[in-house]
Amino acid sequence: MGCTVKSILNLAVSQIGYKESGNNVTKYSKDFDGKWWQWFNTKKQGAAWCSIFVCWLFCQEMGPSKAYTFLGMPKNKNDNCAAAVPYLYEYMNKKGYKVTSPKAGDIIFLNGNKHVGIVEKVKDNKVYTIEGNKSNAVKRSSYGLSSKSIYGYMRPKYEAETTTSSGNKPVTMSLIDDLAHQCIQGKFGNYPDRKHRINSLGYGNIYTQVQKRVNLMLYGR
Repeated sequence: MGCTVKSILNLAVSQIGYKESGNNVTKYSKDFDGKWWQWFNTKKQGAAWCSIFVCWLFCQEMGPSKAYTFLGMPKNKNDNCAAAVPYLYEYMNKKGYKVTSPKAGDIIFLNGNKHVGIVEKVKDNKVYTIEGNKSNAVKRSSYGLSSKSIYGYMRPKYEAETTTSSGNKPVTMSLIDDLAHQCIQGKFGNYPDRKHRINSLGYGNIYTQVQKRVNLMLYGR
């Protein structure tokens, strides 16, 4: 499953307020050092984590393998696949993602290409962001569009918001996310009742999509 601007921003918003538990010790680095160990060429716990946070968002939404290709990481992780901000900029630039005017969902590079976040919105000549490792936490911030703090923007090739459905109502990635969260909370019961209840909501046979999203959320696959 891919991701949309809305789904990636919903996930980013859900992380606002998270704080590192020690000197650059986070759950994001823990995932890369553990279940997603194939991603980087070295352990990341204890390293500055703004770019790790951005990569984590896409891994959580798409799964680590798809996110790796999506963000332009090198095919061989030992080929200098690093989490430092300039590397992420280089990888995405090679994918042709560079843009000059920001919009929601763009990756924003800051402070001389030493910090990175994600654009939440653009309004009144300001760009509003969500950033990891902002004073040791995930926080919102904002910058004037002409701010010297802004180094550049990258725009990943997100999926369109609406997906296909054999039912009568449109199916969106946000809907799949919401139903997956409800499954995890046990609101649809156990299989096979869960499958029947989800497929009876009027969106067609979407159970498989929802279950894949549940697997990504719980197991990263």
